[in-house]
Amino acid sequence: MKLISLNNGTSYLSVDEAMPLIYRRKLWDKVVNLMDSSIREQVRSESITCTRKHFLTRYLELASDDLILGTSRASRKPLDSDNQQHDF
Repeated sequence: MKLISLNNGTSYLSVDEAMPLIYRRKLWDKVVNLMDSSIREQVRSESITCTRKHFLTRYLELASDDLILGTSRASRKPLDSDNQQHDF
């Protein structure tokens, strides 16, 4: 299973470690925005009613890459506030 970084790839966390920080820092929309849309939709269709923790766990089970918050996946440039956000 892949991991998630909340600090631009400096360190990586498991879902159990990351979720309290994601909630405390209100980062869920940013995390979802970084997800691959086809995998995100697959998880959504599999798990219509699930917790965010379960959703992120399943996403990282299916993902081919770690999620790295702090850079855009394509350019590795810092994210700006103009990026679209997605709900799952």
